[in-house]
Amino acid sequence: MVVKLESYGNYSVLKFNTGGKYNLFNIKFMTDMIDVLSNVEEDRISRFLIIEGEGNFGTGADITELKKLMMT
Repeated sequence: MVVKLESYGNYSVLKFNTGGKYNLFNIKFMTDMIDVLSNVEEDRISRFLIIEGEGNFGTGADITELKKLMMT
């Protein structure tokens, strides 16, 4: 999984790693993020959410992947 959620009592930490050194936001990341955030929304114990990228936070969208989608 590209996105993982760890709960620590009244807060949770959402970590992501899309591979590579830039943590580009790709389709897999976006779908995983939606799924995990849906779980966070249902959690009534955590009051805070910390979001962090493993290595770095992320440089933005994967343009190569976006171009492929535009071509279909």
